[in-house]
Amino acid sequence: MKSVVKGSPSFAYIHVDLAPREKITAESDAMASMAADLDMKAKLNGGFFPAILKRFLGKESLFVNEFTNNTNEVKRLTLVQKTPGDIRQIELKGSAICLQPGA
Repeated sequence: MKSVVKGSPSFAYIHVDLAPREKITAESDAMASMAADLDMKAKLNGGFFPAILKRFLGKESLFVNEFTNNTNEVKRLTLVQKTPGDIRQIELKGSAICLQPGA
């Protein structure tokens, strides 16, 4: 999987190139465009009860989308965020990062 952030700093979006058999999970409203032959499946965010708790206690999405490349070629998916702003990629390498709500 290869990802590139474009449109920074005000209207950032992410191009994700999925290799064959790769999959990615994203918020239900994050997909801006996708290759026509990618498969998309909506799922509860962690199962029924965890999804309900995340929704009402953490204001998270009830559903998430799972995108899968079931072809033999690399396919592109473009992900965006709800509000204008920048997107950063941080490699954790075994460490943790704390974010405030809405980050």
